Amino acid sequence: YTLWGLFPLWMYALRDAGVSPLELTAERAMWAAPWAAALVLVARKTPELRRVLGEDVELAVGFDAEIRSVFIDPGSLEQIVMNLCVNARDAMRTGGNLSVVAENVRLEPDAPQLLPHMRPGDYVVWHVSDDGPGMAPEILDRIFEPFFTTSSSGTGLGLYISRELAELNQAKLSYVLTPQQQNSFKLCLSNAEQTKIEL
Repeated sequence: YTLWGLFPLWMYALRDAGVSPLELTAERAMWAAPWAAALVLVARKTPELRRVLGEDVELAVGFDAEIRSVFIDPGSLEQIVMNLCVNARDAMRTGGNLSVVAENVRLEPDAPQLLPHMRPGDYVVWHVSDDGPGMAPEILDRIFEPFFTTSSSGTGLGLYISRELAELNQAKLSYVLTPQQQNSFKLCLSNAEQTKIEL
């Protein structure tokens, strides 16, 4: 077993003991030491992603030609992307199309914010999007809660863990319902050469 493979069992044990998982993430510095990592590392995981997603899901991966380096632990980035892809697979019960795209974004002082608490500057934004049915509006406030799931086979921890890992690395993860009523998650990472996102 890997550490993250055992993590759901540990979380269930905490719940049975009456301990909130959020209580154990207060000392964030103990969990992560962000560093300047090239985003292409996830591209190396594409074959593994395809195996996990199965033959019914068509995966497309794309990057800007000169993608910037960002502040994040590589293992955290891999885990976040994997969790979001598995979540998308489960949402598309009969298969479909899934895209993982990373792009450089410059936020000007007078531009609308991509995510809350973003300062003007250079960022890298990951988009993990599928063409399955969008989430119902009444559950959007709960999708990042631990143990919340609409799937009979899910643990309810994938999105929770992903958001916690993002915040531990001074990144921001959010859900967007596209105009086509489809699912898209945005992971916003600060350029390694500038100040991190203010949480």
